[in-house]
Amino acid sequence: MGFMVTPSISDYLAQSAPGMLTLGGARMAFLDIESGFWSLRRQVEAALGAKAASEIFQQAGANGGASYAAAQGRADDPQAQGMLFAQCLRAYQAAGFGQFDIVQASWPLGRVTVRAWGAFEAWMMSRHGQRSQSPVCAYTAGVLVGFINVVARRRDVVCVERRCQVCGDDACEFDLIPASQAGRKAVISFTPDPVLGTLSPLPGALDELQLRETLNRLAENESLLRSIVENAHHFAIYRVVLDPSSPHGARVTLASPSIRELTGVEDYYNFANWFKNLHPEDAPRVQEANRRALEKGEPYNQVTRVYNPRQGRWRWVQTISNPGYDSAGRLTHFDGMVIDLTEQKEAELALQQVNASLEERVRARTEEIERRRATAESLRDIIRMINSNLPLDEFLQRAVELAAQQLGAGACVLHHLDTEKEVITQAASYGLEGIFEKRGSRPFSALKPSGGEGYLNALLNRQPIYGNYPPLPERVEEIRRDPTIPDPIKRERIALRERYAGSFAVPLYIQDKLYGGMVFYYTEPQDFYEEQIQLGLAFAEQVAVALENARLLQEAEQRRSVAESLRETLSILNTARPLDEILRHIVEQARQLLHAQAVAVHKLDPAAGMLTPQASVGLSAQYAAQIRLPVGQGALGQAVLTHQPVAVNDTTQVFHGQAVYTAEGEPVSLDPSLTDRLQRFPDRYGAVLAVPMSVQGEMYGGLVMYYPTPRNIQPEEIALASTFANQASLAIENALLRAQAAEGAALAERGRLARDLHDAVSQTLFSASLIAEVLPKLWERNPETAAQKLEELRQLTRGALSEMRTLLLELRPAALVEMDLADLLRHLVNAFSARARLPVDLAIEGQADPPAEVKAIFYRVAQEALNNIAKHAAASQVSVTLQRDEKSTLLQVRDDGRGFDLRQVPPVSLGLGIMRERAESIGAHLEIKSRPGEGTRVTLEWNSSTPHPSSRERGGS
Repeated sequence: MGFMVTPSISDYLAQSAPGMLTLGGARMAFLDIESGFWSLRRQVEAALGAKAASEIFQQAGANGGASYAAAQGRADDPQAQGMLFAQCLRAYQAAGFGQFDIVQASWPLGRVTVRAWGAFEAWMMSRHGQRSQSPVCAYTAGVLVGFINVVARRRDVVCVERRCQVCGDDACEFDLIPASQAGRKAVISFTPDPVLGTLSPLPGALDELQLRETLNRLAENESLLRSIVENAHHFAIYRVVLDPSSPHGARVTLASPSIRELTGVEDYYNFANWFKNLHPEDAPRVQEANRRALEKGEPYNQVTRVYNPRQGRWRWVQTISNPGYDSAGRLTHFDGMVIDLTEQKEAELALQQVNASLEERVRARTEEIERRRATAESLRDIIRMINSNLPLDEFLQRAVELAAQQLGAGACVLHHLDTEKEVITQAASYGLEGIFEKRGSRPFSALKPSGGEGYLNALLNRQPIYGNYPPLPERVEEIRRDPTIPDPIKRERIALRERYAGSFAVPLYIQDKLYGGMVFYYTEPQDFYEEQIQLGLAFAEQVAVALENARLLQEAEQRRSVAESLRETLSILNTARPLDEILRHIVEQARQLLHAQAVAVHKLDPAAGMLTPQASVGLSAQYAAQIRLPVGQGALGQAVLTHQPVAVNDTTQVFHGQAVYTAEGEPVSLDPSLTDRLQRFPDRYGAVLAVPMSVQGEMYGGLVMYYPTPRNIQPEEIALASTFANQASLAIENALLRAQAAEGAALAERGRLARDLHDAVSQTLFSASLIAEVLPKLWERNPETAAQKLEELRQLTRGALSEMRTLLLELRPAALVEMDLADLLRHLVNAFSARARLPVDLAIEGQADPPAEVKAIFYRVAQEALNNIAKHAAASQVSVTLQRDEKSTLLQVRDDGRGFDLRQVPPVSLGLGIMRERAESIGAHLEIKSRPGEGTRVTLEWNSSTPHPSSRERGGS
């Protein structure tokens, strides 16, 4: 059932002093309750959020309602409980908190429904023009919870606001039901305070309308404020009053107990205690802000860390306060709040840590990408250096510098290991100046005292090795006190340990064969992460590729040099140079390509059985002049005896009178007398390679390579030495053949001259002799005919003379240079005319003689053309024309003979090829025109301005 409550306010209120009322035992101030409550709610919502603010005000209402209901007595039966609840509701309505109607009530308690118009929070928000999507009457709901729980003697009744005027409903409606029927609605705990709810009769009557107006301006309900202050959890409310005599200038007059939970301060009414547990980094800032607030009246707003000893942790709090003034405008107090920001700050810190972690991961990833980029660029740099065909030493030096930079090392060294000789050599280094000898070598046995035994074992096992040295000065003192380390090595190791704190080494293999290793030195201890190790291995692989390329390039260069040397030697072999000059060239080439200190060709004297130097380079003059090696003695004598190459890798023992052995382990025979002679010579060699030489099937001698130090002579070196020995044999054989050919050529030339004399001069002279014998008788019988014969005799003798001069030119070619071209042609024409009995018309224009080589070619072409006429033309008339000036020369030879078809006759059959080659050699133009029955014309033209025209041949029309 429902009823309207219309109580009389005068039954509850009394005026205790001007401006002050008492509601029972609760004192109130006549201030604007609406604006004060509205301001308080907004501050709490701003600090804690709407949900927390609603919980706080509902808690405060529940405590206030429970306190009032407890002060009204007890009701044992359901009817009395209903009446007591209605009485409490009338009092709440009379206090001006709205108009309430009980719509439904079920006693004992099942459900009670209360409808309200102008409920305090709804009315307040409407005054400020606010709307909401959800009910807002938290304080009223709390008061109803306090009433119903105390009246019904329960603690589990909750209030659900079904409707609210702020949401657009016509009234606010509250259901009071047990929590078991309200789903997830939380039960409010409350602590009734009967003193707060004691109602005293008013000592005098007040005008009811005046009281209502006064209640509308009520600023602070003390019970409400106390409830809020005492039941705060995640915040605290306080007031501090200025007190210049206190340690920090103020004293606490009001404070929420929750300050203890927030800050860990036990005696929180002592304002000085608030500053004891501040974080050292925050304390100066907080104290300075407090000083400015107290001295200048500035609002206070600080976020700080406070150590809570009760919880053993740091908490974050925000303290906000505003100054208050008295009626005279003097600063008197500060009202403020302490808000718990720990969860928020911890969330922020966690977020910062997450962000920092993400940033660190991003930074690490960025650094990793940058390292990989730098690594890729470094490897590209090495590949570019590999492809640039840098000299190997320069490449290795640049490679170790680049590797050290990319791995962050202060130094890097590249070693080469000779596992056969058990020697380690420094091939290139960076950052080790003043510590190790540059390109120094040492045997494996010296690695233990030098600290490199583990490094050697790691290389042999194809494993990287890394580690840090002990800290200074222990790592130096340990070496300094070790008596087993030789002083020179001790100085090296101390210098290295003083400069570097750790090292990292990787093996270097070429085609699965150990070449050596790379060592990186660091000034600071390292963690030696996997990426660092892989990068070092990658550099080693690239260096191995470069070394292999260098080896292949060196082999290719060696082959190229050998090919060029052989080509050059063969070209020399095809010349008529003296044998001594050719042999000197061969031994010089052999020394360069085989990297020997000296090379010599020894000739065998079969009768004496001795070998003596015939051509040499690098041997001392004393050795070359005096050495005589018996066949079978020494490497050379053994090679000549066995007809096989002999290599001796170490000949140094011979200078100590001890035995030496070939590369195959065979002893080398050396008579004491020979050993004694070798020791007297200044020549000292560490290794010898001897290769036998045969000429025309007979043993000729041998080629010997002398090396300055012992070495492992390789099969390819023996093969190359054999090639040079074959060249020397070929040169000697060619020299013998040339001598034989020269002798045969001289005989052949004498035969040719004899034939030419017989065919030309002898026949001419024979004809002249016959004419001379008959000429006297013919003169007596027929003087006219005799005169003709006399002229013929003159021509024959002149032709014979020219023929003889021509033969002399053949015997002495230098005469071609000395004589004028016109005179040369006259001799040719006279000799041709006498021999062929043909008249020749010779026409010569100009006085300038062409260069000697041009003159010789013109003479030979004219000679060949006249010979062809004599042999093939059957001509009756021949003409020869020569025109010349300072820049050009023109020769033309014509006949009226049978002619020929140039397309049908091979050029070689008429010497045409020879004439063309001669013309091309001086850059002249040769033209031959001929047709059957129309004779032949040969034209040769030379011009100094066109030294290389093509000679052409074409048939005439």
